[in-house]
Amino acid sequence: MPRRPVPPSSTPTGSASLPTSPRHPGVSPAARLFDGVPAFRDALRGVGALHEEPSTEDPDAFLRRLGTLPARQRSAEMLRLVRTQAALVLGHDSDDAVAPDRGFVDLGFDSLTATRLRHRLGAATALQISAATVLGCPTPGSLADHLLELCTAPRTRTRPRLRPRNRE
Repeated sequence: MPRRPVPPSSTPTGSASLPTSPRHPGVSPAARLFDGVPAFRDALRGVGALHEEPSTEDPDAFLRRLGTLPARQRSAEMLRLVRTQAALVLGHDSDDAVAPDRGFVDLGFDSLTATRLRHRLGAATALQISAATVLGCPTPGSLADHLLELCTAPRTRTRPRLRPRNRE
């Protein structure tokens, strides 16, 4: 059977197409049920964290600024970055929704959102981390500590050796 595109509909879409409740006219039960879920709310509006642009700050500038801070402020700055990026991935407006000691799974992270967080943190810090690292760290605070260790670790060789050494 050949596939055909779905013709445009004249009926309303999104939450307007859902039936309303007799107790709450104009508000559908599904909309009330999912009102606190940012991804659902954004999907109804047609926006969301998928359309968010990564940080515009240069990763090298961030790392230089991080290097000039005292140790305690450095840790707080990395935690701020992790919480802000996690909030953006989850679709929250501020990083207050991401508690530093609450688990990523409890916050609503899965493999897809962990991958999106990994991309955002990689763009902000120029570090190559895996999505398993995000979910392997139990909390945003522990992930921030891990990223800080990676940032402050001595750099190894910047480029691979192209030819083997001549061992004569």
